[in-house]
Amino acid sequence: MSENNYDNLKKSIRGPVFPIVVPFRENQDLDLDSLHRYVDFLAKEGAPVLLVTVGTSRFNLLSRDEMKAVNQVVAEAAAGRSLTIVAGPGPISGSTRENIEFAKYAERIGADAILILYPERWYGDEPVIEFFHEVASNTTLGVVVHALPMRDGFGGVTSLRYLTADLLEKITSKENIIGIKEESGNREIFERILARLNRRTPVIGAGGAMRRFINDYKLGSITYLVGIGSIRPDLALDFYDAVINGEEAVAESIAAKYEDAYFSFAVESGWHPTLKESLSLMGLLPPYERSPLQRIPVGRRKLLAQLMKDLCWLK
Repeated sequence: MSENNYDNLKKSIRGPVFPIVVPFRENQDLDLDSLHRYVDFLAKEGAPVLLVTVGTSRFNLLSRDEMKAVNQVVAEAAAGRSLTIVAGPGPISGSTRENIEFAKYAERIGADAILILYPERWYGDEPVIEFFHEVASNTTLGVVVHALPMRDGFGGVTSLRYLTADLLEKITSKENIIGIKEESGNREIFERILARLNRRTPVIGAGGAMRRFINDYKLGSITYLVGIGSIRPDLALDFYDAVINGEEAVAESIAAKYEDAYFSFAVESGWHPTLKESLSLMGLLPPYERSPLQRIPVGRRKLLAQLMKDLCWLK
């Protein structure tokens, strides 16, 4: 892939990014048929970028073969309609060798890019840079850096190291490293990364909050990870159009009408299982989870159904 094509990939990572929720059957087997239908739904709704993630996509609960199967379904179901960013093995079996193998597989299935997470403790910046550059050197795909904090190998259990703006600037010097999924949980670090790198490398903000993106856009952000957009892609797209067209009042009204009440309930109930339950109520995915992750309690399910009726998401 040429440098110009990598530039085109960078330019394509804009607007709402849709994380892929992975479904299970009642017996806890992976449900690839439902996954294909959900990806097709997002693509038909006009989702510009689809992202397989560690958390929303339940990679911590999948085998390596299942991870590859999820990546393949996403890449094939959305081919030619949405930019597809699949995922490396994440926290499960994350050697450099295996990340390269995942990237090569992602090439074969037709993905556009792959999200890569540094799998080890921090023992200095150089091993981190070397890891991402070695993976990128062994694939023709675009590589997106998952900027999640690392445990400090010298600092004990609770000491963390962050992928800072300085470190990410060195990592993203490789031409086919095309994006950053920023997930430090630290606003100051995020803003430094955005200010330093956003003109060169798209930075996908974490959190899924519309109100956050209204502020991030003023700082130069062009993309963010959706929250309620996973349930109502049309709302995410209308919101983004309002923001970039300078219609802040319209964007604020969408957030106030739909996001505020839902976020309040979902955060209290647990974001990931509440999102899965919501997609089930919409008829988009089955509600089942894989142990040890559990569905939200029956009483909360009833409250969620009522909330979604109040939001006019259910008939």
